[in-house]
Amino acid sequence: FIRPIPKPMWTWSYKREAEHFIHCILSGKPFCSSGEDTLTDVRVLEDVYRLYLKDKGIL
Repeated sequence: FIRPIPKPMWTWSYKREAEHFIHCILSGKPFCSSGEDTLTDVRVLEDVYRLYLKDKGIL
């Protein structure tokens, strides 16, 4: 008796994001998040990084 190896229940999120991006480009469907959402995310991460650098005395 040989049991098949189950497929993982999760995948790498960046891979799924890239697949979604390609699917939207090829099909002409809209993206799940807007460019504004992405810009907000980047700004938040930049603020966190800037605070980290200030805390370390680098800035």
